[in-house]
Amino acid sequence: MTVTETNGPVTEHERLRAHEKARLDAEAGPPKPKRRRRGGLSIQSKLLIMLLAVSLVSSVIVGIIGFVSGRESLRASAIEQLTTIRELRANEVEQTMAGVQRGVTLDSRNLSAQNASIALNEGFAQLQQTPLSPEQQQELHAYHAESFLPILEDRSGHQYSDTAFIPESPAGQYLQYWYTRNNVAFDDENYDRTLRITDAGDGSAYSVAHERYHDYFQRLIDAVGYEDLLVMNLEGDVVYSAYKGVDLGTSLESGPLEESALADAYRDVVASNSVTALETTDFERLFSSLDVPSMWVLSPIGNSERITGVLAAQIPLSTINDTMTGGESWKEQGLGDTGEIYLAGRDRLMRSISRELVESPDTYAEDVIANGTAPDVAAQIAEVDGTVLLQPVDTVSVEQALAGRSGTTISTDYIGSESITAYTPVEIDGLDWVAVARIEASEAFAPVNEFTRDLVLSMLAILLAVSVASLLLAQVFTRPIK
Repeated sequence: MTVTETNGPVTEHERLRAHEKARLDAEAGPPKPKRRRRGGLSIQSKLLIMLLAVSLVSSVIVGIIGFVSGRESLRASAIEQLTTIRELRANEVEQTMAGVQRGVTLDSRNLSAQNASIALNEGFAQLQQTPLSPEQQQELHAYHAESFLPILEDRSGHQYSDTAFIPESPAGQYLQYWYTRNNVAFDDENYDRTLRITDAGDGSAYSVAHERYHDYFQRLIDAVGYEDLLVMNLEGDVVYSAYKGVDLGTSLESGPLEESALADAYRDVVASNSVTALETTDFERLFSSLDVPSMWVLSPIGNSERITGVLAAQIPLSTINDTMTGGESWKEQGLGDTGEIYLAGRDRLMRSISRELVESPDTYAEDVIANGTAPDVAAQIAEVDGTVLLQPVDTVSVEQALAGRSGTTISTDYIGSESITAYTPVEIDGLDWVAVARIEASEAFAPVNEFTRDLVLSMLAILLAVSVASLLLAQVFTRPIK
């Protein structure tokens, strides 16, 4: 009979299928849980990470190596350039001074110098018996009190008596009355005029000798550019001055120049009693130069048999300044906007002019005062427009050079800025000078900063390109797998 259910009659075929399904289910056991998909990164992501890691790490390592190597190369190049300029300038000033010394030695041995020394000495000795009249004495005193001393006191800041620089000897007073008294204006035009005076017109034997031999000394000044030429006898009297200054007629043994470096050098030359002797003085402030720093090269006048006097050539301050500044062409010679080379002496004071004073006189005093220079010294520097024997340079570089060392360092300079400096002793006979080349570190290392910036930008661009390339490559490699 047919079995019926609520849903309708079941056929024999359906019953058999249900029975078979039940048997299979019984053999298979209870149903297994559904498998879940394993979590984690896909093959593409893993490949992308590997490509990025290898590329980025390689790029960073190469960038770091390039940065360190490039930075050190640029820093070394800046220091090497400064050192080269220092060597050139130091050698140039050494050669300049050596040339001056050789020139003075040859000039003092010239036959004209020998004859001039003898004739001037004899003329000066005769004038010792020719005192000035009271009226002439009064005129000489008036010249010192009214013309010379006001200028000297204004420049030096010191006060002097009216007779402080009047020679003690009758001959010295005589020469100043007839020759020096013509210097009523202390400027280039007046100095040029007094240099052309050959005969005072007094009829003395001295004036005859002066007229005869002054042309020789005048031609030396015109050709070489000496600031002045002096001739001294063996007693220490200044028997001749090309420019007829107040040093004419004074004594280096008992007068106002007695304790000067010029007098010391004169005594050393005379004591040698040899025409091969040579002395060079450091810069000093003398009344005869109106307190302007002056240096001298001295050589005996005479021959192998005897000496009759001493020739002293005053070296212009401009000779040193022009050599050290390269004619004030700092930038054109590789020193940029802040570089310079200056000389310093054992007293830690400058022996050449400061670039900062030349180019920024309005801010110079403020800068050096902030770094320890005394305000009154800074004011005097600004007033005289010069740093020789005024500006202190007590720096690490100067100390090392004065100790006989050559080298480079990064330290604070006399203006107060951090600078690269290259220092060395200067080899000039008779002088204890050092040369220091400096340039502010910010300017010297500007190429390093520019290189760093360019490298960082390049690295960022490379990293971006590598990231994009890695993403594309990862997709290309995993497409066949998918």
